[in-house]
Amino acid sequence: MIARQLLSAFEGLLDNLHMFAGSDTINPEPKPYDETAEDRPGGGFLSPGAIPPDPQKASIIAVIDDAIPFANSLFMLPGRACRVGAFWLQDGPRDRGWPGYGDDLPFGTEWRGPAIEAISGDGDELAYRRSGALDFARPGTHSYGFRASHGAAVAGLAAGYEHDQFGADENLLIGVSLPSEVVRDTLGTFADFYITMAILFIIHRARRICRFIERQKGLPVNSLRLPVVVNVSFGLTAGPCDSGSNLARFMDAISASDAPDLGPVSFVMASGNHRQSQLHAVIQPGQDLNWQIVPDDTTPSPVELWGPKLAVKPTRPAQVAIRPPGVPDFAESSLRDYGSWQQLCGPNGEIARVYPQLHRVGTEWRQGLVVFVQPTVPVEVGRTYAPPGQWVLRVIDDNAPWEARIQRDDRLIGFRRGGQQSIFADPAYKRYEKNGRPIEFDPKPPVSVIRRADTLNAMAWGNRQIRAGSVFANTSHLSPYCGLLNTWRGGDVLATTDRSYTRKGITVPASASGSVAVMSGTSMSAPQVTRWLAHHLAEGGAVPSREELHRMPPLPWRPEYPDY
Repeated sequence: MIARQLLSAFEGLLDNLHMFAGSDTINPEPKPYDETAEDRPGGGFLSPGAIPPDPQKASIIAVIDDAIPFANSLFMLPGRACRVGAFWLQDGPRDRGWPGYGDDLPFGTEWRGPAIEAISGDGDELAYRRSGALDFARPGTHSYGFRASHGAAVAGLAAGYEHDQFGADENLLIGVSLPSEVVRDTLGTFADFYITMAILFIIHRARRICRFIERQKGLPVNSLRLPVVVNVSFGLTAGPCDSGSNLARFMDAISASDAPDLGPVSFVMASGNHRQSQLHAVIQPGQDLNWQIVPDDTTPSPVELWGPKLAVKPTRPAQVAIRPPGVPDFAESSLRDYGSWQQLCGPNGEIARVYPQLHRVGTEWRQGLVVFVQPTVPVEVGRTYAPPGQWVLRVIDDNAPWEARIQRDDRLIGFRRGGQQSIFADPAYKRYEKNGRPIEFDPKPPVSVIRRADTLNAMAWGNRQIRAGSVFANTSHLSPYCGLLNTWRGGDVLATTDRSYTRKGITVPASASGSVAVMSGTSMSAPQVTRWLAHHLAEGGAVPSREELHRMPPLPWRPEYPDY
């Protein structure tokens, strides 16, 4: 039901995929999934050498990310038996796909263990070129050509093993590599759609892998129920930040279900890295909020305003007043209906657009106002642009308090150009101690409208998701950037992402087999938690409750790769 609601919200996208995805990625006639193809030569998920020797002590690690290096030796067993049971390259060209794989998918290509083995015999790079993952003749960002990628680090930490390492023959991998356009768009415009499709793929293929192994091992049907741990090291900084979002509810519903043919499904989310970024504020109705928009921003600047939970459904949207820099008067909205939008104009033309929202959380309601300000440079001849500087926002409503959240709008190296991050400004907000170190928590009571509390990844506010925070290796102290899920805690469970305060990052797998990089952030803590949980479940443990996770000490740091 929730999945249908999520996908129905993107019906227009499904009907017009050619406008968002490359034409060579679209499957014009998706077919029903053919279970019989799994037992045909070359159609199986795993070659015999990759099937766990004792399937009852195995688990499935699933990773949704960018540029996952599916041919990396970390996912191979001796004899190059590939542990990747299923891999969906969402922007893969259909004409490069392995025959018979992924015919049920609306776009992209699917690769399974035997096919990956067949195309990777001459090395990683040729495998990516043969699959179409790396093709500089195609448009888009070619992240499979990067020396290191986010997906390589995440997948390697979560499911990468040397041949003789404990767990190497017990943990299978399902991967979904998101389109580069989804990664590039830090607003997350279509992230829910592609991540929902990825989750549906993971659940379906995990079930089919269980049935496949049962047949290979001569086990009774539905007797093998492998646990699945899904790693999502992606996040947003804006949104309602409550348990009512469709994506969070979808993940919660899957984790709460007890399927007769699959083990428990858990979702591990990164806590986010924006505690110190001045992207979250709490204001009262009628209170001014200063919004600093920077010059040379070729992308729109968005901010979201969210009201308190209400027992009674409001009949009319709240209003917002906006004053650009250098303008004496506010422009005030006159919104009448939810789902509409309004253009606000100043002396020189349009200054912003406002979109009202009505969001349901259980039996309660929340109002939302999304404000978009135009780029601060003209992106085309004759188009108006917004003045940079300090803008002022004011919510007009009788309910309190209101939360304000700025969406991430910075530049991703290799993916995006032109974005400049706006922030909230308040003279009462102090970012640093006198010794130059960042102030880690809000004073009590708060002295500024800008808050460090509740800066958790906006995708990770579900009731059953496991949120992974980060600590320093030498002190186990919470990383200053780690998003907070309340006033003090940086996640349900913590893992190392920095060696010390002065030595940022940890060594992680890079794109090519045998190579490493240094990366930091809670994106690196989530896969460590994923790895730990997969082992815990494979050994017969139960999914821990949040209370149990909160009592755990930070996961011990075990550097798998050379330290620099």
